[in-house]
Amino acid sequence: MEVEFSKLTSNKLKNRVYEEILKKIMSNQYNPGDKLFINDIAENLGVSNTPVREALEALKSDGLLVKQPYKSFTVKEHTIEEIKDIYELSASIESYNCKLAAERINEEELNELISLHKKGKEFVEDCKTEEYKKYDKKFHFSLVKASHNDYLIDIYRNIRLELSLFAYQVLDTCERIKESYQNHAEIIEYLKNNKPEEARVHMEEHMLSSWQEFKTLQ
Repeated sequence: MEVEFSKLTSNKLKNRVYEEILKKIMSNQYNPGDKLFINDIAENLGVSNTPVREALEALKSDGLLVKQPYKSFTVKEHTIEEIKDIYELSASIESYNCKLAAERINEEELNELISLHKKGKEFVEDCKTEEYKKYDKKFHFSLVKASHNDYLIDIYRNIRLELSLFAYQVLDTCERIKESYQNHAEIIEYLKNNKPEEARVHMEEHMLSSWQEFKTLQ
């Protein structure tokens, strides 16, 4: 294991273990329904049981794991109805955030968003889907921050993590990331021209089209 844990403080250690487990969930190394055993993970990472237990509890709080009393942690399995609910809630939150961003974004934030979008072009042209997913995460979070509403930002963080389990499956083709990238370009134009309602509608359509695409993959 290449990750160096020995010099980390207890809180940073828990966070690092959290990130390692999360990475495996997002990359499907841990699949829905898989049981996660504290001793096995601790041995694999070369840490004690405590930070692993704390990380697993945090992932449970974030909606990615479940745990019955006296049983091991399990990667959460979602029904198609639950996934639809998550998509609909995310579309509602992100579209309203986008509306606020169009009203409140400052020049520095807008320039940073435009710069980020330009960097994403390379991933589309070369069909680097994994790199595009990282760009997509940054793009959406930059939009949410531009709403300047801390409560909405917190809600977004909670729902986006769970949504990522499904949404990134949709971004596994060259065609889909090209479509996503074009949607981002149109949203930026609405922000530049101070068109909050158009930005809201377009973001809602962008998110719900991802849900429709996800359904076709099932």
